[in-house]
Amino acid sequence: MVYEGQLTGQRYRVDREGRRDWPTAAQFMCASCMTERASVWDHCHTHGFVRAPLCNRCNSRYWRGWRPRHGRATHSRNLDESYYRWCPKHSTAVRQCSA
Repeated sequence: MVYEGQLTGQRYRVDREGRRDWPTAAQFMCASCMTERASVWDHCHTHGFVRAPLCNRCNSRYWRGWRPRHGRATHSRNLDESYYRWCPKHSTAVRQCSA
């Protein structure tokens, strides 16, 4: 299933109780690569809003110091970052939402 903003406007919650009514990330395809089933809910670290479900590789590709030997995905122009728009405070003019 493709994510269509079902959690738009929701603040990310680390506690399981706070996410009780949420669909599981695994119900969706990764919003970035669309080739893997999602496993985690990505969120904007600046504003705290849920953005989209991502697979582990896409979720970890922005980590500082990634290296292929660590099993982290390399940057690719084939990956879609339009899922950032699911943060209600995201600005396309200036990238204000951190990864």
